[in-house]
Amino acid sequence: MAASNYDGAIDLSGPLNDSKTVLYRLNFAAQTTESFLDFYDEQKYFVAPTLSWQIGDRTKLTLQAEYLNRPKKFGQGALPAEGTVLPNPNGKIPSNRNTAEPDNTDSYSTIFIAYDLEHRFSENWQLRNAFGATFNQNDRDFSRVTSLAEDKRTLTREYDSGIEYNESFNLDTYVVGKFATGSIRHQLVTGFNLTRQNNVSNRTFREAASIDLFKPVYGQFFDATSRYGAVTGAFDSTSTTDALGVYIQDQVTLANNLKLLVCGRFDLVELTIAGMVCSLDS
Repeated sequence: MAASNYDGAIDLSGPLNDSKTVLYRLNFAAQTTESFLDFYDEQKYFVAPTLSWQIGDRTKLTLQAEYLNRPKKFGQGALPAEGTVLPNPNGKIPSNRNTAEPDNTDSYSTIFIAYDLEHRFSENWQLRNAFGATFNQNDRDFSRVTSLAEDKRTLTREYDSGIEYNESFNLDTYVVGKFATGSIRHQLVTGFNLTRQNNVSNRTFREAASIDLFKPVYGQFFDATSRYGAVTGAFDSTSTTDALGVYIQDQVTLANNLKLLVCGRFDLVELTIAGMVCSLDS
C-alpha cells in the first residue's frame, strides 16, 4: 500500500511603509494526496494574510484571516470482516477496494477572520479587544455500505447527500493591570466574553445500487431511470448557542517563590434547537 503526497508553501513578510509601523505576513500552502485506495485523491489549499498596524506609541491593531479549502473524493467505506480478517468463500478482499462511487465527494472549507486591538494606558495598564469569526462548510455526496448479503460478496448501499454548516463568533474585551498593595504585587485580568455559534445540518438518504466486492461495477443505475432510488430518510437540524461570560483573575505574588492565583467566572448560556428527523421506511 503506497500513497503519494505533493506539497509546497510560501511565507512572505515585511514592512509596507518606510516607518515600519505597518507590517504584513502572507502564507500560501497547497497539498495533493494520492492514496492507495481506488480513485481516491485529496487536495488542500490554504492562504493566511496578517496585517499589523502600530497606530501610535500605545495602540496596535492586528488583522488576520485564513482560508482553507479541501476538495476530496469520499474515502473507503466499511469493508466486512469476512474477506479482511476472517475467511470468505469468495477470497480475500483487496485492501485498495473503494465501496463508494468514483464521483462521490466529501469536501470541506473554512474561513476565519479576526482582529486584535490593544491600547496601553501606561506601562502597567492596558485594554484589549479581540474578535474572531469562523465559517465552516462540509459538502457530502456519497454511497455508504449498509450490509453484506448472504453470498458474502454483495454489499447493499445507501446514498447520503447534504450539507453541514456552522459558524462561530467570539468577542473578548478585557483589562490587564499590574499594581501593588504594600509588598504584595498583583496582576489583574478582568473582562467579558460574548460568543454565538450556529449549526445547520441538512441530509437526505436514498436507496443506492448494490456493489460486488470482488468484481465492482461502478456507476450502476438503481433502476431504469436513476442511479438512486426512493428517499429512505431525511435529517434537518438547526441550533444556535449564545453565551455571555464575565470573569476576573488576580495573580498575587506574595514572595519571589510564592504566588497565589484567584479567579472567578460567571456565564449565561442560551441554546435554541430546531430539528426534524423523518424516516420514510415502510
